[in-house]
Amino acid sequence: MNTESTGLKPCTRCGKPLPVTEFREIINKQTGKRRRHSWCNRCKGDYEAAKRAAKGPAFRKAEAARVLAYQSDPEIRARRSKRSSAQYRALASLRTRHAEEYHQLLTSQGGAYKATAVLRQRHREEYDNLYSSYLEQAGLTGG
Repeated sequence: MNTESTGLKPCTRCGKPLPVTEFREIINKQTGKRRRHSWCNRCKGDYEAAKRAAKGPAFRKAEAARVLAYQSDPEIRARRSKRSSAQYRALASLRTRHAEEYHQLLTSQGGAYKATAVLRQRHREEYDNLYSSYLEQAGLTGG
């Protein structure tokens, strides 16, 4: 079915043709490319609910405790903060070093997030080197 002319998209699970807005949007973090999930919101919600029910309350309770312990560990939080800071600094350096290209991307791509993703993809090796050096400065090793 042609979704552009009709504005409808068939769900691959239930087969019903629905408006495109009834499908969750998925954004690729590397490229910023947007697409729609192949299952409609109702089918995806039913699937997730069945998956949660199958795991049972004991699993959910144990998973919640594990996540809480992980998030409340000050050492893990500090390490995560240092990694985020190193990533931010590496991206800022990359945008500064390639300012003209970044500003062209900013106007053509229509957003800072997408422009930064494209810039990082084009200069991946340089970004990786910057990120590694900032991690070393922060006292962390590896990516």
